[in-house]
Amino acid sequence: MLDQSPGLSRTLANQLLRTGTFVGANVAKTQAALSKKDFIAKMSIASKEYHYTSYWLELLIASNILPEA
Repeated sequence: MLDQSPGLSRTLANQLLRTGTFVGANVAKTQAALSKKDFIAKMSIASKEYHYTSYWLELLIASNILPEA
């Protein structure tokens, strides 16, 4: 849907896809953490990616590209 429209819509959709999948990938990496400190570091990265994903969703909604509902 979003990635089929050229321009801003596609760019934002790509960013959303990238950050959204990074969240899951980083959480999966925590399964291989070597220590508690390593686990916390990996979860911290996943948390940052979650916040980036939220930002892209908010931007899509604010630009009326994606409905709020």
